[in-house]
Amino acid sequence: MKADLLDGQGRRLDYLRISLTCACNLRCTYCMPMGWQPSQGEESPMTCEEILALARVFHELGIRKIRLTGGEPLLRGDLLPIVRGLKDLGIEELALTTNGLLLKDLAQPLKDAGLDRVNVSLDTLDPVKYLSITRGGALSKVLEGLEAAKRSGLTPLKINTVLLGGFNEIEVDALMELTHHEALSVRFIELMPMGEALHGIFRFYSAQTILNEHPELQPLPQERGGVASLYRLPGYKGTIGFIDPISCSFCDTCSRLRLSATGKLRLCLHHETGVDLRLALRQGRDLKPLILEAVKHKPKRHQLEEASHSGATMNEIGG
Repeated sequence: MKADLLDGQGRRLDYLRISLTCACNLRCTYCMPMGWQPSQGEESPMTCEEILALARVFHELGIRKIRLTGGEPLLRGDLLPIVRGLKDLGIEELALTTNGLLLKDLAQPLKDAGLDRVNVSLDTLDPVKYLSITRGGALSKVLEGLEAAKRSGLTPLKINTVLLGGFNEIEVDALMELTHHEALSVRFIELMPMGEALHGIFRFYSAQTILNEHPELQPLPQERGGVASLYRLPGYKGTIGFIDPISCSFCDTCSRLRLSATGKLRLCLHHETGVDLRLALRQGRDLKPLILEAVKHKPKRHQLEEASHSGATMNEIGG
């Protein structure tokens, strides 16, 4: 029986998000600049072997859930060995967040390799608007990917929709309708003021606004370790979630750690401080004391309201 990994606030940390790459095949307007390129001299992403070595240490310290993120994780040519290796470690829940463009052909191989489920980012159901906000993406490919994920058993399937005032608030009802006949979850996420979102292209649109406009939404118990407030429309099979870090901070129950694509441990999505674990791994250092000391300094809460965060883009952070 593993001991709990606790931070300085006594919060149990059992969830690790690993960014596999900063690269992405889209350029969503609130996420990445159109001409984004890796910084000069930036390190290459962790190798498969480095990812698995670090994940093993975290698992031995009490991590039970891992989510693979990016950038776009499906761009990794060695994704299947990474997934297979992580599952072989004994990770209880292995998930992945993707834009879905490449999911059609990878859904079944990922399931066969041991992936449990996927979250698909989808901010609009309008093909023209999707093309515009992603600066080149094809909505049809994402929808094909969603169908492939369902057929492959990468469920419960979750759709992540960032609330963008002036862009997709009129589609909230249509997105919620996706939960009518299928047991999937549509999760509305408040836009966080970081990276490209700092430029004010979109208005802030709160999750509370949707709740006020839909009093028929029935509250449900929160998922273990989840940050979404869950609801269901009467008679609907699926669920509707709200992730509202601005309106309703969930820092008190945060159970997450993040590992960047270059092996930096980030204690909070909104804080730059961290530890270079890949360097320590390459130096042959004992990683467990390093991690145990680092997590003591996990911030009590984010500081989004104070605007103390950097202008790093989400693909670089591994949100």
